[in-house]
Amino acid sequence: MERYDNTHWLTHFVHPSKEHLASDFSLEEIRSIMNGKGGSFEVLKKILRDGLLLCGWSLRNNKRTIYGPRPAICFTEMPLAALYEYVETRGNFASGYGIAFLKAELFEAGARPVIYGLTYKSEEAKIGDEFYLEGFRNLSSDSGLSQNEQYRYVATSFKKKQIDWTHEREWRWADNLMWLEDDNIQGLPFCFSPAPPQYNFSKIVVLVKKISEKNELLALTSSLSESKSVTIIGTDHSQKQLQKIKILAADEWRAKDKIYTKLEDLESLGRI
Repeated sequence: MERYDNTHWLTHFVHPSKEHLASDFSLEEIRSIMNGKGGSFEVLKKILRDGLLLCGWSLRNNKRTIYGPRPAICFTEMPLAALYEYVETRGNFASGYGIAFLKAELFEAGARPVIYGLTYKSEEAKIGDEFYLEGFRNLSSDSGLSQNEQYRYVATSFKKKQIDWTHEREWRWADNLMWLEDDNIQGLPFCFSPAPPQYNFSKIVVLVKKISEKNELLALTSSLSESKSVTIIGTDHSQKQLQKIKILAADEWRAKDKIYTKLEDLESLGRI
């Protein structure tokens, strides 16, 4: 069923974070990025060079918001127009730079919608609880949610002190296959060769703000393809997957005389 408020795509907003500020950034570049100087776009370029979306703990006030023993990647199911409305109103949570995958394919790769609140009490596990794990933020064994599924939990409350993130229509991905041998790297390999078949995506859309940024990323993906470059773990970039990456600049579709509600609208016009 086609609806204007629904989309076949899931989008991950890119932010400067410790997970992405790794070996190929100098200390000076890291300081510049964390000070807000082109940070999200620079991280987006790094993701393309890595061929991998790294998992994280979604820290807020230095506290993990991802529960359970595994980090995750967060996506939103909001359609394109809603994404950019959200960027304009909540810019501290959404950068306007991102990477989108087809929902059905990301589901096959292991992504699932989050769980907003629980039927039972969502208390955190304490010492003595079988779910307690030092250094992690786990829900108690009485919560009714297994440790394997706790990455999907989002604290929710409609009492006087509201905690309401339901408008984000969030999905999350945690590495269920654990196929990477490096325990320090957990992430979604969208451009590895070889990689498990679950990660062979038919379409990938990278979102930027400016046409100049689109041109820079087109040059980058072309360079990665021509140079036989390697990913973050030293394997080859998948040339087949690189060719499936489309770059979409907001400057191209946010014209005042045109309204595109969803990525599907641009697909029908052959724009992606």
